[in-house]
Amino acid sequence: MLDKELRRIKHQALQKNFPRKLDYFHPIVFSTVGLMFGLVAIAGIVLEMQTLAAISFLLNRFFDVIDGGIAKTSGNETEVGSFLDIFYDFIVYVGAILAFGYAYPDLMFLSLMLMGTYVINLLLWTYPQIVIPHPIHSSNQHYPRGLVEGTETALFYFLFILYPQPFLFQVFIGLMVLTIVIRFFQAIHSLTRNS
Repeated sequence: MLDKELRRIKHQALQKNFPRKLDYFHPIVFSTVGLMFGLVAIAGIVLEMQTLAAISFLLNRFFDVIDGGIAKTSGNETEVGSFLDIFYDFIVYVGAILAFGYAYPDLMFLSLMLMGTYVINLLLWTYPQIVIPHPIHSSNQHYPRGLVEGTETALFYFLFILYPQPFLFQVFIGLMVLTIVIRFFQAIHSLTRNS
């Protein structure tokens, strides 16, 4: 819900303030460092080390924010970079949900339910992208809008780490279901318009 506006603000901030020296590093380096922090966060969840998990997750999100911005400002946007960015995000998000289900047995069923909403959302997100052609390097511009996007997901995950309570999972699952409904009608509209 907030991603489009925050993405614009991030791009402007990086253009004005980010050290040019970092342009020497390919954006994929930042994506990979972010993945490493994400894996540490997952380990922290499994071991119920909330401080480690929370700090590592914040660092994971920080590197995820700057990699795309650096790609744009340095002119290094590639389809491979966009793919790895999304792939790494899914590793962290899915791995964290599995970790919660493992570490907190009372969250196991809710974790499975949340995983199910991810699968359905992924179908609604990707299928229209496959059948409707888009210009090269444009993947960042075609994320379907929804009630839950990257910003909201990151916020809820951070809360999950600090307060691994069923109520938070139930609220997030409810929002994901509403997002499924929204994206279903978006997909029908896009496919009908382009048929």
